Amino acid sequence: MSSVPRPVLVIAGTTIVIQLLMLATDMGPHLLLVAAVCALVGVTIWVVPSLGRAAVRTETVSTPHQPPPTRVPDLRITLLRQGLSYGRHDNQIPERVYRSLVTLIDEELGVGHGIDRTADPESAHDIIGEDLARFVDDPDGSRTLTIDGLNRIVTQIEQIRPEVAT
Repeated sequence: MSSVPRPVLVIAGTTIVIQLLMLATDMGPHLLLVAAVCALVGVTIWVVPSLGRAAVRTETVSTPHQPPPTRVPDLRITLLRQGLSYGRHDNQIPERVYRSLVTLIDEELGVGHGIDRTADPESAHDIIGEDLARFVDDPDGSRTLTIDGLNRIVTQIEQIRPEVAT
């Protein structure tokens, strides 16, 4: 008898008692329907609390270290890269690229570090590094900038803003 779970015995016993009461009071031939309803209600009462206990037992798995924060690229940088790759080429492109990149550098310094490059060039230089400082100081250098050089500059601009843990 120990191989049958206790709730099954309770459900079967309750169903038998209800069936006997129905027979004793002459309630009609719906014995199978009542037995099915009793079994369904009993199983529901038995299973629902089990699901609750199973949900409580689930544990969150903690990792020993957090994944590195992801850096979302600035939409303007993405558009600039796409424009350079797929856009039309004219003599004003290097100047527009230079102005756009310097504006991005200034905004990243302001937003990420609270530094105005024109007001505090030394602190800005320390943050942006030698390569970007040289780029900012030489507007004519953008005319001879290669695609690899441009990618390097854009990548360095993306790295100006401090990473924010997510």
